[in-house]
Amino acid sequence: MFKQWIIIIISLFMFLEVFPLDPGKAVTQYTIEKWDDESGLPQNTVRTILQTSDGYLWLGTEEGLARFDGVKFTIFDENNTTAITKNYIFCLFEDSRKNLWIGTVGGGLVAYKNGTFKRYGENEGLTNNVVHCIDEDHEKNLWIGTDGGGLFRFDGSRFTAYTTKQGLPHNTVLSICIDHKGDVWAGTSKGLVRFGNNRFIKYSQKEGLPHTTIVEIFADSNHHLWVGTDTGLYRMDRGKFKQPTSGTGLEKQKVYTIFEDSHKNLWIGTSANGLIRYSSGVFSSLTKENGLSDNVILAVAEDMEGSLWVGTAYGGLHRLKDGKFTTFTTKEGLSNDIVFPIYEDRSGYLWIGTNNGLNRYKNGRFKHFTSQNGLTDNVIDSIYEDRQGFIWVGTDDGVNRLKNSPAGIFKRGEYARKQYILSISADKDDTLWLGTLEGIIKIKGKRLEELSEKDGLASNTVNFIYEDSKGNLWISTLRGGLTKYIDGKFTVFTTADGLASNSLNCIYEDDNSVLWIGSDKGLTRLKDGTFKNYTIERGAF
Repeated sequence: MFKQWIIIIISLFMFLEVFPLDPGKAVTQYTIEKWDDESGLPQNTVRTILQTSDGYLWLGTEEGLARFDGVKFTIFDENNTTAITKNYIFCLFEDSRKNLWIGTVGGGLVAYKNGTFKRYGENEGLTNNVVHCIDEDHEKNLWIGTDGGGLFRFDGSRFTAYTTKQGLPHNTVLSICIDHKGDVWAGTSKGLVRFGNNRFIKYSQKEGLPHTTIVEIFADSNHHLWVGTDTGLYRMDRGKFKQPTSGTGLEKQKVYTIFEDSHKNLWIGTSANGLIRYSSGVFSSLTKENGLSDNVILAVAEDMEGSLWVGTAYGGLHRLKDGKFTTFTTKEGLSNDIVFPIYEDRSGYLWIGTNNGLNRYKNGRFKHFTSQNGLTDNVIDSIYEDRQGFIWVGTDDGVNRLKNSPAGIFKRGEYARKQYILSISADKDDTLWLGTLEGIIKIKGKRLEELSEKDGLASNTVNFIYEDSKGNLWISTLRGGLTKYIDGKFTVFTTADGLASNSLNCIYEDDNSVLWIGSDKGLTRLKDGTFKNYTIERGAF
């Protein structure tokens, strides 16, 4: 069903606790909730976030481990948990056996399952107690990166160490990633390596990657490898690493975290430019200016309901979710903030007329059309799609016809007239009806006919034209009331017949063949030939 959207829409919503992220929204349009140490967090530096399979959200801070149930935080630290000997929690990971692994700074590795914590340190074979990262390979071995102790593999019973002696470029391992082939990638303070066939392969400037600190490694669902460094973001393509083009907000930025959500959007946490989303080839950023508490983003995770959780260096925890209402402005790509008609075509594109051009919107992107594309004027008053798929655009300077195609070429021709085109509609015979300030223009093929008050129209200012299911044409006018047109005859209805006002804006027929008329004094229902008004005075709103 194709929809002619009214400029002002009043809707009722049932409150929901969680609104999953809409992938089509601009990143600045999400609702942001915040928690900090005053809300129950042990400390405002949230290093790592993970939702375990039981639904709890776990957070690693510099003053302990926090478990969040959506209402309150439960803190685990060296004061109440024997296995946690140091409160600085750097990383979290849940393995295939549903063990929660906790990497600490100075307290080694801690495992949690069924309410029990167990510590692994030097006595168990993990010879370095600073754990930066954890991952699990296809054989269910755990890989642990440490600060100066190298890379460790844990098979459940013993730890095997890999250091510079085995080919690591440096013994400080900051990030680990297992790719779809099962190879282990390790990012160190002196470059990137891949461990496969029991040997390390180094990647350097020859492959396009500078000799730099590798902070994060991530393999997305399309098997692309992304690498976050202290000098920016890189993506591997056919064995070579390339940086995204300029203007992404990632130039010379330290990349702390990379995460892919369930809609295949990539989220990148930076050292100064906030949270950056990469979606459909477009980078967009969310910063303190848009509602974050801090521009240093350390951790990103998605929960089972589709909300995004963001950990910052100084501003605590944030949740991004959808609000009940979404506002689109020039900040999100609209050509102008003054919006007139909105129309959805049969392909699902949303056409939006503004005070400065026409916008086509789909999947979070706006495409603009102005007089440079052939429009007769940039003030858009009306939009309509006919049965042939042509988009008709009414402006302050005539009507334009657009074939809905990627090229977006406007056809002016014989249809461009010096008129304000306030409304466009078509009847069952494919006759096009244009409402103007000087009456109605009928277009049938190349034949034009003009109708006005002298022909029986209630008023020459025609705001809206609508054909109902029975083939009747209904015309709303300014100060002239409602006009019904059928078989060449006009019938006029005014306040004397029961309308709330004679200045009408819009018309809609529901599934029960009831006509609804919007005016400057409320809503009128026309059912079985009888008008009923819903106004503020009658308690409708």
